[in-house]
Formats: sequence, C-alpha cells, structure tokens
Amino acid sequence: MLHNNQQQKKKTVASDNTSTSIDSQLLAQAKQPLSALPDVDMAKVEQIKAALNRGEISLDVDALSSAILQFHTGHE
Repeated sequence: MLHNNQQQKKKTVASDNTSTSIDSQLLAQAKQPLSALPDVDMAKVEQIKAALNRGEISLDVDALSSAILQFHTGHE
C-alpha cells in the first residue's frame, strides 16, 4: 500500500513538472509579441490631446487627481 502511494506521488510530481514546463513555454510565447508593443498607445494620446485642444472633450482636474491618488495610494 505504501508503495502505491509513493508511485502516485511520483506521477503527480511528474505531471506537475510537465504542466509547469508547458505553462512556462506558453508564457514565453505570449511575452514575445507583447514585448514588441509600446507601453503607451501614442496615436490614442495624440487623438485625445487634439480633442482637448479643439474643446471637444473637457478635463475634470479634480476627478483626474482623485483617480491618480486612488490608483497610487488606494484611497483619495
């Protein structure tokens, strides 16, 4: 009976190692195309800046500052 438990544990460990290896490969494959993308969509930034300059959208400075504080500190 102890022998069966040891075999079961070995199979589980081998399965976990295989799963981890596959997960690592998938993660590496996903990182490669993502690393080619810019951190900031500069085209979108330019569109927003232009819309602000034309007065098409407005900027609520109080809401923006509250959102920044919330993001960085967890509270307003």
